[in-house]
Amino acid sequence: MTSRRMGLLAIVCLMATVMTVWPQAQQAPGGGQAATAKPTGAAAVLGPNGSFGTFAPWVPDARRPIGWAVRAYLNNPSVPLTNSAKQKLLDGKQVSGWTASRPDPAEYCMMAPHYDFIWIEMQHSRMSFADVERMVQACPKSGVPIIRVPDAVEGNIQKATDLGAMGVIVPEVNEGFKAREAGKYSKVPPFGERSGGGTEAGRQAYNDNMLTVVMIETPAGVFHAFEIAAALGVDVVITGNSDLSGSSQYAQNDLRYHDLLIKVHDAVLKAGKFFGTASGNYRTGTPISKNDQFMQSGPSIDGFVPPARGAAPAAPAPASK
Repeated sequence: MTSRRMGLLAIVCLMATVMTVWPQAQQAPGGGQAATAKPTGAAAVLGPNGSFGTFAPWVPDARRPIGWAVRAYLNNPSVPLTNSAKQKLLDGKQVSGWTASRPDPAEYCMMAPHYDFIWIEMQHSRMSFADVERMVQACPKSGVPIIRVPDAVEGNIQKATDLGAMGVIVPEVNEGFKAREAGKYSKVPPFGERSGGGTEAGRQAYNDNMLTVVMIETPAGVFHAFEIAAALGVDVVITGNSDLSGSSQYAQNDLRYHDLLIKVHDAVLKAGKFFGTASGNYRTGTPISKNDQFMQSGPSIDGFVPPARGAAPAAPAPASK
């Protein structure tokens, strides 16, 4: 057989093999079509065999409640807070929000009653303070508005609190100085230096109701996590999960990435503050879930399901008895 004929025969055999194997490759193990659904929740972030990190998270002393330093700041701990999200944290409960990233007062007012807080996005949006004020003032007694400001600059935090925000979120906090700036400009004396102005709560109760949140999004922030968490006036420290994954170059199911989360978790609890994550994937099913009390996105408080853009909202699920 000539070499030319041998080459043609080899090509025909290869094509026959591919045609045989290709349909099998498109089948899932059970014989159906290959699954396309992506895992959600803890399944999306747990490591091999459901593992999480190379060491166990620190377990707080049961005799000292989580958030003990925040409780120590309270001017009148016996009075329930008007900031219901902060009150739930003090009660040991998880809180989750819905993110408003466009200036839509009607949408804001529709969502606000159904979540612990509304995360108003001013870092990664083009909304102005005037846009945000129009939303908040459209239904001033509905929900808990918390603004993610672009940075810890005094003017931005002052404007956010003046327009009626009951909390501020400061991103990209990599060391203690920026955390101290966040606490200093969001709280009034004696715990901060915010000047007088319009506030949602009366001045005497202002510090009690103002919720100051800072975000750790880099390995440098993880390294300084205790100093960040211990800053006066800071109530909550959360990890920016996507950015921390990108800056560390560890996937969110990498054990080394989990170690970064555990280090932040441990530092925050030891400093007496509340720990959280931007991602709702850590809400349940991981060793840090029990203490993951603040998250950017999560379920509504009443079963409400947000509608698609332009669609009517779904009816809330019946309350359990």
